[in-house]
Amino acid sequence: MSRKWKRMVDKNQSEMYQKQKKLAKTQKRSGSSSVSNAKSQEEKFFGRSFIFPLTLLAIAFFLLTINISAEERSWLYWVTVVLYALLAVFYYFKRPYLKVTPSSVATRKLGREIIMDAEDIKEIQVRKGEIMISFKQMKRKWFFTKMMNFYPIQEMEQRLQTFAKKHNIKITSEGK
Repeated sequence: MSRKWKRMVDKNQSEMYQKQKKLAKTQKRSGSSSVSNAKSQEEKFFGRSFIFPLTLLAIAFFLLTINISAEERSWLYWVTVVLYALLAVFYYFKRPYLKVTPSSVATRKLGREIIMDAEDIKEIQVRKGEIMISFKQMKRKWFFTKMMNFYPIQEMEQRLQTFAKKHNIKITSEGK
């Protein structure tokens, strides 16, 4: 069974390669854009995370000051303090973002990128200093705020309005 499976995979790979080759030739002749053009149509709006890094630095500072009277500290104690500080620096430079592509939106949650298609979006609400995206299937909502993460709300609003018009998504603006 495994040999048959391998032959099927090899056959499908060669067929896909031939189709991609033909598609690339026809696109060059017709002057249409290539597949990589979709990458250039995506926009990323970066914020800056500072609450969690400040919390980690506070923990590192607390660990430094908790045993002032202790004369002898082990090397593991110092490693712990340094690692908390390095973790704070890591999370400070790992910037949160909203990525808007022609057919989906994406953000980073809990260390992985979550992509939601346009047909899954219920509505987009824009308030003063924040954007909320709610979904049809999920109870959770995505919040992007200027106060908490320093997102560029005006630029995000303009891009999301064009995205919402293209996909017929309800968009509301409040408090302007």
